[in-house]
Amino acid sequence: GVVGLKLGDDPVADGVSCFIDAYQVVLRLANMATSIVAAEQFCAVQEDDNQIARCNAAAHGSFYNFVFFVGALAQTLSDCAGSVNAPATCIAAYAGFIGNLDV
Repeated sequence: GVVGLKLGDDPVADGVSCFIDAYQVVLRLANMATSIVAAEQFCAVQEDDNQIARCNAAAHGSFYNFVFFVGALAQTLSDCAGSVNAPATCIAAYAGFIGNLDV
């Protein structure tokens, strides 16, 4: 939600927060799809160190974007529910934690 406001205090702020969260989910999904395609292309041939490094970076990007997609989706489910969804908030926090460790 919006910083300083409790869920339900301001329906406009809650709607904006929900929209931003949903938009982040779409962007993370697009990033994840792009990185999966890149990994597929870069990992097709691994004959030298540069090609192996490129494949590793692309595979890492796929994992990174997947973790943050899960976190954004869980946060969206929590923020857009209209009431606190503790399991979704917990998953979002956990996915964010794992994603930040991965960086």
